[in-house]
Amino acid sequence: MKTYAGVGSRKAPEDVLKLMEKIARRLAELGWTLRTGGAEGADQAFERGARAGGGAVEVFLPWPGYNGYREGALKAPSSEAVRLAAALHPAWNRLSQGVQKLMARNSHQVLGAGLEVGRARGQPQKRGRVGEDSSAGQGLNQGAAGAAPLRWA
Repeated sequence: MKTYAGVGSRKAPEDVLKLMEKIARRLAELGWTLRTGGAEGADQAFERGARAGGGAVEVFLPWPGYNGYREGALKAPSSEAVRLAAALHPAWNRLSQGVQKLMARNSHQVLGAGLEVGRARGQPQKRGRVGEDSSAGQGLNQGAAGAAPLRWA
């Protein structure tokens, strides 16, 4: 399954939100699955576009009922996602409990329900969980180099 995380600002300008919708729609038409956190702004713009393009959408919630969502791929971050976010966020202990849940939710939004990482660009995937071995996260930093450009319909 090809997935991407649609993320950005809650206060993105309207023209940027429209572009996000257009990108998400085209990715949906190409068979990509959106992972979203359901936040206002960018997250919801990506979701509108993905749904308009008939694509699959996985919603990862920081807590049940977040922004009116009744269902999601996860209704709350796993304890493993909380540990991951705490290890990576430089000011974790200064964050409110709600913001900590949002940050942990982001781990799932990027890595999926099982926090799995693999290789980029359609290469055979070496599946693992974050922290399992030193090579598991290499695909996260490879970016889109060599990826085929989107063709707008």
